[in-house]
Amino acid sequence: MLIELKKEFDIKFNEIMLIKDDPSSQKYDELYNEILELNSKMIKQLIKMRNEYYFMPEPRI
Repeated sequence: MLIELKKEFDIKFNEIMLIKDDPSSQKYDELYNEILELNSKMIKQLIKMRNEYYFMPEPRI
């Protein structure tokens, strides 16, 4: 899931870079909000992955 989010983030980021010279456009605002949302989702996914890793039960020998 994280890889898909990163790909989507990169696509949106590239789109916003194309219109960065006109930050007053509505499309810029929409893309900016989508990027913030994707960034939040990626952070949540990373935290979830970290928690799953650190709180895994100890292997029994």
